[in-house]
Amino acid sequence: MGRGSKSLDIFHFEAKCALQYHVRLRRHAFFEEVANERDALRHTARWRESGQQLYQIRRPVAERCGRSTRHARSAKWTQHQAASRLGLTQAYLSMLEHGYRPVTSSLAAQALKVFDLPPTALPLEPGDFQPLKDEEMKSNLGALGYPGFSYLRGRPKYNPVQLLFYALNQPDLDARLVEALPWLTCTFVDMDWDWLVKNVKEHDRQNRLGFVAELAGEFAKRTGDSERFKRLAEYQSSLRRSRLMQEDTLCHDSMTKAERKWLRHNRSPEARYWNLLTDLEVRHLAYVPA
Repeated sequence: MGRGSKSLDIFHFEAKCALQYHVRLRRHAFFEEVANERDALRHTARWRESGQQLYQIRRPVAERCGRSTRHARSAKWTQHQAASRLGLTQAYLSMLEHGYRPVTSSLAAQALKVFDLPPTALPLEPGDFQPLKDEEMKSNLGALGYPGFSYLRGRPKYNPVQLLFYALNQPDLDARLVEALPWLTCTFVDMDWDWLVKNVKEHDRQNRLGFVAELAGEFAKRTGDSERFKRLAEYQSSLRRSRLMQEDTLCHDSMTKAERKWLRHNRSPEARYWNLLTDLEVRHLAYVPA
């Protein structure tokens, strides 16, 4: 075989190798593209599923807020008049009232002023929200009229029932904030109790709420408010059926072993019943008459 034929064979061999290499690259790129597309489809499916789950959680909240807005609006104005005062189109207000659009915090604050609504009409968020800082809770309590923080003025940003749950769900909370909880529970006794009980049960905080409701009931009794006292007694009764046997604190989980031991022997009968380690009693609350 001549030198020319050997060169030709080498050329054919190199061309064949180059072709096979190119085919492998194309095949790898194809399968990589398919895999990326498959992952994208899975991601889209997960996104749609999570979006649907979020919608299912938030839709009842939006419907409840919408009903409150519609009820308050219909007592004074037509939908067209209310939309004009809120700076909205009538179509958008209609979607708000039927729960197809969420009531934002800024719009809720505006609606409170326009419709003269109580703070309990502020929109509620699902239970998996981020906890508030102590200073933010104090400012909201001051805005709601709590005497202990009356120097903090402004508009309330949170529904009282949500603020109460925020507080009850904290492992540790400023003692001044804890003392405000019976006032909050008694003052806004018409809060959405079903929403509150659902969330405290999900986080095993019903003993804390039961104890606070007892203090709130005593506050109502001492101020001669029989209607509030009756409502709070009903709330306490419903919570007793779900009372937990495990020991808990009233937002003071960081207390020492010595403090825990002392409180087991020196707590009030109400705290003992609700299995809470706390020395808080009605007589310690400055806003409760003697």
